[in-house]
Amino acid sequence: DAWCALKSDFDSIFSAGYFVIASVTTLGYGDISPVTTPGQIIGCLVMFCGLVILALPITVISTNFAQAYEDGEYRRLAAQHRQTKSMSV
Repeated sequence: DAWCALKSDFDSIFSAGYFVIASVTTLGYGDISPVTTPGQIIGCLVMFCGLVILALPITVISTNFAQAYEDGEYRRLAAQHRQTKSMSV
């Protein structure tokens, strides 16, 4: 008992895990947070659903955009190369 002067706000590993998930998903725990275990479970499910709904489509869209941009740059450079090659002949 002497090694810990203050009692932790986390009364269980699950409670600490909830706040870890809330922090990792960058939602934070703010002023209002669920107190009951079922409320925290629902909160965790909603956080992960938000990640799946937002993060996955954003990565797919940005990857496709980067690929399309790269293809456009390749076509532009190829056309420019053909144009300079035809001018030198």
